[in-house]
Order: sequence, then C-alpha cells, then structure tokens
Amino acid sequence: MISGIPHRSGSGSSRSDDPFDTDPETGSVNSGGGKEVISTRRSHINEMDGEIVTRRDHGFQHTKDLIYEEIANNQFPLEQSESIIRKLQKRADEKVRQTYVDGRPITEVDENAIVLHVGLTFMAGADAPQVNRVEQIGMANERPDQKEANWRVLTAGSLLNEFKVDTDLSIVMTDQTPKVIEKARRRKRISTFASEHHRGPSNVLTKVNKEDRTVTIDSELVDIVSDLTTGQWDIESTLIEVDGSSLTNLIVNYKHLIYRDGPALTFGENNKLLETMIEDTRRLCARSPILFRMSTRVHIIKSTNTRYGIDHGMMFQTLTTSKGIKEIISLSASYFNSLDAYKGVDHARSQKLLKPRFLQMITLLLSLLNDDDLNDIGEFLETTYNLRAERQHVELLILKVLPMMSINSKIFIKAMVTAFEGFQIAKKINLSEPSQHRQIWDAFLNRILVQGYFLAGDVTQLGRSKMSWAVKWPEDGFKSSSDVFKNLQYNGGQKDSGGANDMARAMNEIPPIVLHLETSLNEVAVTLNNGERFQISPLDLEKVTCMVQGLYSVVEARPGGRTFDLEISELRVNSTLYDAIRTVNQVIRAINSYIAGPRKKSVFGKLRGDKEEMAFKEVKGSGRLTVNEATLNSTLLAITYKVNGQRITKRDLIRHMTSDINVLNSVVSELESQVSEFNFRRPTGFGFEAKERIYELRQALATVKGLIGQARSSKLKVDRDYQELKDEPIEKVFFPQGDERLARNDIWYDYHTWLSGDLLYIDARRFYVAEVAWLSNEIIELKFQTSPPTTVDPHDPNAPVSPPPQSPGLKLIVTPLQPVEEGEREDEVRPKDGVLLVGQYVIVLEPWDTQSKGETMANCLRIIGVEEATKTRRGMNRRGQESTFMRSAIC
Repeated sequence: MISGIPHRSGSGSSRSDDPFDTDPETGSVNSGGGKEVISTRRSHINEMDGEIVTRRDHGFQHTKDLIYEEIANNQFPLEQSESIIRKLQKRADEKVRQTYVDGRPITEVDENAIVLHVGLTFMAGADAPQVNRVEQIGMANERPDQKEANWRVLTAGSLLNEFKVDTDLSIVMTDQTPKVIEKARRRKRISTFASEHHRGPSNVLTKVNKEDRTVTIDSELVDIVSDLTTGQWDIESTLIEVDGSSLTNLIVNYKHLIYRDGPALTFGENNKLLETMIEDTRRLCARSPILFRMSTRVHIIKSTNTRYGIDHGMMFQTLTTSKGIKEIISLSASYFNSLDAYKGVDHARSQKLLKPRFLQMITLLLSLLNDDDLNDIGEFLETTYNLRAERQHVELLILKVLPMMSINSKIFIKAMVTAFEGFQIAKKINLSEPSQHRQIWDAFLNRILVQGYFLAGDVTQLGRSKMSWAVKWPEDGFKSSSDVFKNLQYNGGQKDSGGANDMARAMNEIPPIVLHLETSLNEVAVTLNNGERFQISPLDLEKVTCMVQGLYSVVEARPGGRTFDLEISELRVNSTLYDAIRTVNQVIRAINSYIAGPRKKSVFGKLRGDKEEMAFKEVKGSGRLTVNEATLNSTLLAITYKVNGQRITKRDLIRHMTSDINVLNSVVSELESQVSEFNFRRPTGFGFEAKERIYELRQALATVKGLIGQARSSKLKVDRDYQELKDEPIEKVFFPQGDERLARNDIWYDYHTWLSGDLLYIDARRFYVAEVAWLSNEIIELKFQTSPPTTVDPHDPNAPVSPPPQSPGLKLIVTPLQPVEEGEREDEVRPKDGVLLVGQYVIVLEPWDTQSKGETMANCLRIIGVEEATKTRRGMNRRGQESTFMRSAIC
C-alpha cells in the first residue's frame, strides 16, 4: 500500500456518479479499461441528522452477508486516480490531511475548517501472536505502532459516523460532526457566541451552517496511544480488532432471536438457535483472542467510544460499538420473559437449558460494554435478569462465565484487580515478586467475600493454616479465569440478621462457557458441514477453526470408524500483482535516483535543467491474499479468504485486488509520462547510455502492464469460480459435558458469611456425614446425621450409652470440583466429617484448631441433586431456613 493512498475501492461517498450500481447478488466486477470497481447497490434516505441506509432480504444467511457488506461499503472511501498520484508523490512533511463534510470526505482540503485532535487505542486481535504482542507492549510501556499516516486519517474520519443494525436488520448511520465540532471548540476555548446566535430552536428544521458540518483531520494530530486518559481529544476511540464473520453472525443471530421469531419459536427451534450462538462464540474466541484477554478488560471498561471491527490495512472498519451492543441487550426482555410461557416438560427444559444459555450470551455481550453504556442499562439488568449491574459485580460475572486469559500470571492478576477495583495496583508493590501475587490474591478474596461472593475450592486448594477457606494462589499462579472462577457463587443481598434473600442471584444459574478443551483429552467430537460426526484431536481443533493450511486426521465417530484426511489448502491469488509491484518499484527507485542525482553527473540530471522534480514513494500492496479450502474425501466443505492470514470476505478480497490494480494502473501511467518527458528533453545525439536506460524503463513498464492484465484475470476467476460456502468446515463442537450438565438452578441453601479478625463466620445448616457412597468417579451420594459422632469404647461396661444420631431425612448427590482418582476418594469426604450447606455447595470441615480457635475448611463439593423428607407446609411463612442455622468459625 502506498502511504497516504487508500488501496481499495469502496463506497462511502454520496456523489451522484457512484459507480456501485450493479446487482449485489451477482458480485459482478467491471473488467473494462480504466478504474476497477466493485459492484453493489445501496438505497439512501437522507435526513437532517445523518443518513439512513436500508436493505432488506428474505434469506436470513444472505441478510447477514448483506449487513456485513453494507457496513464495509459505508466506510471505505472511493479514491480517484488524481488523488492516488498526488499522494504517491513524496512531500517534505509526509503528512496527510483530509476534509470531511457531514462525515463524508471531499476532494479538496478546506483550510478554514476546524482541525481535530484525535486519540486512538488500537488493539490488534486477529491471532494469538498479535495478542501476545499487545500484552507485552503493555508490560514494557512501549509506544504503540503508529500505523501509516493515511490509516490514521481514514480511521479517524470513520469515527465521525455512528451506525447500528436496526430492529428490521437494516443499517442506520448518523453523522456526529456537529457534536464533535462543539467539543473541539470547547477544548480550544473558542467562543461559541456566533454559532449560538444563529442556532435557534432545537428541531429538525434548524439550519446547520457549513462551518458546523466541516472538519479537517491531520495525520500529525492523530495519535495511537496505550492510555487515552493521557491526553485531551476532540474524538477518541478504543478500536478492538475481531473476526468479522463470527461477531456479525453472533449479533445478527441474537437480533433474530429477540426481534423476529424468538418468543414464538418452539423449544427445539430456540435451543438450536442458542446452540448456534454458542458455536459463534467458540469461533469468536478462537479467531478473536483479544476479547478473551484479561488485559483487554481495562481498555473496554474505561473507553468512551468503544468500537469492534477489522483492520483492513488501509483503515479500521467498524462492525459494531459498545452503544450498539447496549441497545440490543436492552431490547431482549420480551424474549427472556417469554421463556416462562412454555408449559409442562418444555417449561422445565427451558428453565434448565434455554435460560442459562441465553444468560451466557448476555454475559458475553456485557463484556463488550464500556462503563458509560453499562450504567445506562444498570436498572434494566437488575430488574429483568436479576444480575447486579455495578462494574465490580459484572467483572466477577465475566470471570465466572467467560474464559479470560493472559500470557502469564503477573499480567492476569494485575489486569484482574485493575478491572475489578477501577484503579491500578500501587507502584510500590513489586509485581515481579511472586509473594506479592499471593498477598494481592488473598486481599482480593477478602474483598469479594465482603460483597457476598464465595469462591469454592477443592481439597488441593483449601486447608491452609490461615485463611483455610481461601483458594490458594498456586506456585505458577493463575493465567485463566476458567482455572478457578467457574466455582464462584453469589449470595445476593445478605441480611444483617443472618440468612439471605434471592436478590440478583441469577449469576449462580449461569454455567461457564467451555471454549477450551482439556489437554488431557485425546479426541473431541465434531459435526462437519456435510452433517457427519467425526473425532478430531483437540490440538487440531483451533487450527481447523482458523483454516490454517495443513493435513488433519479425523475419525468417524462410531465403533471401528474409518480415518480420513481433512485437507486445508491455501492458494495465493495475488502473486502476479506482487510481481508487478516489485517491478514497478524497481522503476520508481531508478527514476528517484535519477531525480536525486547531481545535475552535472547524472544522466537524467542533465536533462532536468533547473526544473525541480518530485520523487515517488514505492508502492505497497494490500498483503498476501489467499483462498483457503477445506476438503474431506474430495468433498469441498468450506472456503475462506484471507489477507496476511486474517479472515476476510470474498468481496473484501476482490476489493483489495481491485485497489492494487487501480494503484498500479495510475502509477504506470504517471511513470510513463515521466519517462516520456525525459525522452522529450533529450537533446539530439545525446549519449547511448540515456537511450538505453529510457528503453529499459519502458520495457519494465510494459512488463508491469502485462502482469496487471494477468492479475485482472485472476481477480475475475476468484469472483466467478469460487462458490459461496461456510468459512469453516466444523458445524458444531461437542464439548465434554461438565458444569453445564451438572448445574442445578433450583437448589439453594441460604447462608450468611462475615469476617471478624482472622476468622470467617458462616451461619448455615450444619450436619455430619453418616454415609458416603461413590456412584461413579464424579457422583457421590451423602447421607447425614444432626449430631456429631461420639467415640465409645465397646469393652468399657461403664461407658455412657449415647442416643442414636438423628437423621435429618436429607440425602444429597454431589460432585467433586475436579476429577478424582479412585485411590483419592477418601480425601474428598468421609463419614463423621462436619459439613455446611452453603448455597449450591457442601463445605467439608476439619475439627477445631485450638491454636487458631476455628475449624479448617478442607474441601467443597457441588450439589447436583437433593432428596429431603417432606415437611409440613403449615407455618412455612413463619419458619425460615435461618431457624436451623448453626454458627461456625473457620480459621
């Protein structure tokens, strides 16, 4: 890409000579001479506050593609040949300036327009290596890559427009230029008296002067920073790179659920659509790891203009915003309430399956909201979903449900505490010292306990001499929330008098989203796009999801199943374009050397005379453009298109090729003029060397023209020959059934916790284990007695006779928090152990410690089933669980 030159054709201008006027379904491309264009059709409705762009289509999948395409068309600028050449020429200051009117770029720069100061935080997230680099930059406090001047200007210009996908799945765009100008004037302390004088009443008929609609963006005043709070900006935005297709599919599926048929769908249809959204989330996690990095949380929380989209090389293309996510969440209440309308068996299944899955999607969407947008829907979240909406509570919900990760434990704990507390860990604390991590972790657990949260742990994590109830910080630390927070429990609004109410306890009904497979698994079941089920290695799953070139073994999911090779091939489609670019750059270097050479010694320097020539920048292409195909047993399952390994759409790939061809055509034409001018100035009889060099340049440019013709044919072949298929061969992944299968949202035992000194006090129902029966390696049946067991010598005739222990008529089915080998079962729970029933967990206690004056918490087991003796209903409103509470002190 030439610096300062958009290297792709696209829409975004409202001029009447817009060439994008052919059928979008054919995807036809103008292959005639001159400028290459991509075809699409748009309909416009102009209004005072912006432009509403609408498109409707009967096919739902086709609608997704059109939405994705419409968003792209309204952001990519249409570049003219004159502009390409003007920006190709090297200037002394190298900067790029662009004027926008009503959020649209115009040809000339308006010197009287207000110049904006723009701050950007860009978080690359297309693949894991990029994300790791972002985290390392944060650790080293390095200055972020500033990108190219033209990227900064075009990206800043796109921030002048806001858009959303409306209820009818149309694209609505609104120009924000007047608001930005008003903010810029306030920042620069420019008097607004004149504009206030003519502004008049605020209504749709109010006239807006051109000066209130025109701004200029200067690349030197657009900064990419790690922390936007370090400056004052007229426009600022946090730009987070994601996988476009998976995010678009997730949002459109969600809208389809809540806007169109959600409340009227059958249980099976609802369940299938939610499963599809879980698959969208899996793809989003694999292809957009930046969203699931702990260090990203702080950037999202504190940003005021959060945008999610794609880095296309020439600019950042916004797909959605925090504000857009907020609006679709706020419109989901009718669907959620409709899940209570099912009758009979479907009602029970909807409560057990549909509601938790829908709340998983709500949690994912909440993770994309900044503070401003979260605050706007706080009351809605609490009244509709029984979810605490304060930032600290939302962050804990995200830690429980989503797999948040970091490259090391230092980054994880620093980012986790910063996101939760809202401020950085004090600089005097040395985070390079592991002991500091343990102290911060213990303080964090104390903090969340006070707010009503209990983090359950297993026998390997609990039982320290001090804070035995707290999950210990391991030697190598935590690097993923899935390692520990999946067992987080919230007790709602705790009553001072003991017990608890059910306020905002919905988070306990939401199981973690399992998106990463255990490394111990040998195979995982998947359904491919041909409808057949296979087993695949967990190590290959992410590579296949990302369509990485290679050969992957899959085995039929049946006894004696056959083994096949799933092949993902990669074809580079712009090789000839890069041959052309290399050749034209050789010509540019030659001409620049002639221009820069001493006038008396250079062959072409003598021809220049006193004329000052402008040197040229070398051409840079769009990147490595490939078509990746997934084939199984000669059956084509999926096709995806990539630029530099990043997934894009077919139309985007053609845009890249079209733009590179346009740039080369314009550059070749200008260079031919330059060479002709050299030849024209050549005096009669001038030396053989000059003639030879002019001939060589013309031959090289002729070669470039031939390569351009081949590139145009390659582009047409891509557009014509590659069919529209899914962009991944895997239709569904069958993750091991864990917490989601075992979770029960109808089991709850009230309790109350508080800290006093070094002891944790718990008021809860207390029993002693009478019998332990292991039904399998993960299922345990427990029976209880109400009084502690007594030890009596059977040979002592004078020993007192103890009354038989009283059974509470309670039997629980529980499961360990981690897999247990048969030889380790006795460590989990034993007869005579004291236990507390705390929410959805059984806490196993060890005897009183005389030194610490408290019992030790040894283990926690999750309750997945209960069988309790029938109680009389008479007096139930006077009798609460608190009446059976006993107080326990835990060291």
